[in-house]
Amino acid sequence: MGGKPRIGLLGCGGVGHEHADRLAALGNPATAFLDADPARAGELAEKYRGRSLPGLEALFNECDTVIIATPPYLHTAQILEAARAGKNIFAEKPLCLSLPDADAIGGALENSKGRFMIGYVLRFFPGFRAMREAFSSGALGSLVSVRDKRMSDRTYWDSPWLGDPAKSGGMTVEFFTHDLDWLLWVGGMPRRVLGRTSKAYPGTDSSIEDNVWTWLDFSRGSGTGEASWTTAPASSFQEIVGDRGFVISDNGKTKIIRNGLAAALETPGEEPYLAQMREFISCITEGRNPVPGFAEARRVLAVALAIQESSRTGLPITLSAPPA
Repeated sequence: MGGKPRIGLLGCGGVGHEHADRLAALGNPATAFLDADPARAGELAEKYRGRSLPGLEALFNECDTVIIATPPYLHTAQILEAARAGKNIFAEKPLCLSLPDADAIGGALENSKGRFMIGYVLRFFPGFRAMREAFSSGALGSLVSVRDKRMSDRTYWDSPWLGDPAKSGGMTVEFFTHDLDWLLWVGGMPRRVLGRTSKAYPGTDSSIEDNVWTWLDFSRGSGTGEASWTTAPASSFQEIVGDRGFVISDNGKTKIIRNGLAAALETPGEEPYLAQMREFISCITEGRNPVPGFAEARRVLAVALAIQESSRTGLPITLSAPPA
């Protein structure tokens, strides 16, 4: 058990603002801020009566817990430094951009006294969570299939690094891993992956994909996932089918069907980013390991990279078990 963590925020852009707001709402505001743009760090420091700092060493001197809300290509070095400094770490997704980097991070975390959580916030959306709990309770029976589809337009394209695969990892790694984490939360680690990605939007100099589709072969049942940045209006659809019933969410309207009878599925819960940060802080103060943590972050990355490889080769990819 411990007192309130002393929190530093690394990355003060859009998602950094989101986390800073939730921490303040929980009565545990960040007090140290660092960003490549000192003005952005200064803005949040002034708002939350903290300090804008010049570098990682200075940030680490001011905190025991770090929120990493920077672009994906910076994650490896920053997580490694924070782990080696013994800090508790919340890192935005994805973990990093390659499995060798992921394994280096895993080694550093094993030798760290800090705790680690990855920002797969769909687990804290009430609807996504309620669907998974309906399945894990046994009410639906054994898994037959799980499906996730999220479609949107290009309003997501607001980050200059996003279109560079060396910085973002592409749509599959940077964005679609949210959906993959939920699919794997339901079905477990797949044995085989088949994937297709495409660049469909005309007139853009981006070199990353903007549509992705995958089929996942679980040890029991299968999964499919699809995401697009080139469709309008936006829509969202999720479904878990078991051998004794199924649960479905169509644009947030969720219902469970068993024995031919349909009923609305209650989806109570607080705002997802608030719930996510509440859980992270609780894990620190109560001495628990956060979930999703490193293991979940690595397996999602492995599947995302397999989807991209499958799309390049036109072949299904057999996945090996992650290292113990």
